[in-house]
Formats: sequence, C-alpha cells, structure tokens
Amino acid sequence: MHAGGTAVDDVVSKHAHLLSQGSADQRSADQGSADQRSADQGSADQRSADQWSADRRSADQQKADQGSADQWSADRRSADQQSADQQSADQWSADRRSADQQSADQQSADQGSADRRSADQGSADRRSADQGSADQQSADQRSADRRSADQQSADQRSADQWSADRRSADQQSADQRSADQWSADRRSADQGSADQGSADRRSADQQSADQGSADRRSADQQSADQGSADQGSADQRSADQPVGTFFTFDSRGFPTQFFSCSPAPPPPPTGPRLATKYRSV
Repeated sequence: MHAGGTAVDDVVSKHAHLLSQGSADQRSADQGSADQRSADQGSADQRSADQWSADRRSADQQKADQGSADQWSADRRSADQQSADQQSADQWSADRRSADQQSADQQSADQGSADRRSADQGSADRRSADQGSADQQSADQRSADRRSADQQSADQRSADQWSADRRSADQQSADQRSADQWSADRRSADQGSADQGSADRRSADQQSADQGSADRRSADQQSADQGSADQGSADQRSADQPVGTFFTFDSRGFPTQFFSCSPAPPPPPTGPRLATKYRSV
C-alpha cells in the first residue's frame, strides 16, 4: 500500500510540475509576443497594418492551436497515467484487503476448529468421568446388595436354628407331660379297681395281688422301656423325616399340648381337661 501511494504521489508531483512549467512557458511566450508586437509595431509603418495583423494573427493562431494540442495531449496522458496509477493502487488495495480477509477467515476457522476440538475433548473427559462414577456406584450398589443378602441369609439361618431348638425343647416338654399324665391316669385306674374289690378278696388275694402288681410293674416297666425305645426310634425318624406339629385344645378352644409326629400322630392323652380334637399346624 505504501509503494502504491508513493507512485501516485510521484505522478501528481510530475503533473503539477508540468502545469507549472506550462504556465511559465506561456508567460514567457506572452512576454515574447509583447516584445515582438512592439518590434513589429516599429516596422508597421513599412508594411500594411492590416496585412501584418492578418499574418500575425494567422501565425499566432497556428502557434496557439499547436500549443493547445500539445497541452491537451500532455494533460490527457497525465490524466490517463493518474487513472492507471489509481486503478493499480485500487487493485492492489483490493487484493490486499482480499488477502487480509482470507487470512482472517482462515484464522477464524482455525480458532473455531481448535475450540471445537477442545469442546469435544472436554465432552469426552466428562463422559469418561460420568462412566467411572456410574461404574463405581454400580459396584457399590452390588456390594451393598450382596451384604444385605448375606445378612438376611444369616438372620434366616439364625431364626431357623432358634425355631428348631424351640421345637425340640417343646417336644421334649410335651412328651414328658404326656408320660406323666399317662402314669397318673394308670395309677388312678389301678387304685379304683383295687378299691372295688372286697376286703376278703383283698386279704385272700393279697399275695396274688402283690405278685400280680409285681408282674404288672415289670410288664409296665418293660412296656415303658419299649415305649422309650419306640419313642427314641420315632425321634430318630422324626429327625430324618419331615415332622408334622399338632396341638390339642380344651373345650374352650385354648391349646393345652402340642407334639410332633412322623408320619402320623400318637393316640391322644386322656384326661378331663384334654379334648380328642387335633389340629395340624
């Protein structure tokens, strides 16, 4: 841009110099013409004033026409040169502006690409961080669920063990109460039967009764031992097989006894407070 401006300034300076030179030449020509006219005036007496004037006007006209044509040509060339210089300067300015615009557009595009890459990288980092956080939360949730399941399983095993221990203790207590009740009932029945016999029969049969009582006690003992053995076998089978738990209820509907059996319940115990109705639970 500076070189183009310098060329235009040089052209303008040259044109101004030519105009100044033409003005100086014109003034010199005018001065010469005045001198010439003064000299010609002296010799006008020798010639016809009209002829001299006509000739002089013709010569001056030709000279003026020649000077005007030369001046016009010089002015036209100067104007054309200035126009060409101006067009060249304008073209250079336009090219420079176009190049600057392209450079600015390229820089803007490069900056936009860099910003886009930076934004994409930030998004990728954010997604990676979110994925890591989600994986960590999922792992923590699985660990918490596993601990909860293990705790529930342990609690269930503890509850099952407690229930089994409670059923075993209740079964032993029920069996003991049933045996005691049966012995009391048997003694009451034997006592009633003995009271119903006559005194003479008792005296005569005392020895027989004693012997019979001894035999009966022996038989009862054997029966009790056999019942205990059977009960042990039943308990062993109950431990090996599924056990059903049953309750006995009195006339008001309150449970009084419960026992387990496999595969069928034993005969119900007798007594005024026990009913013969059973209910499986």
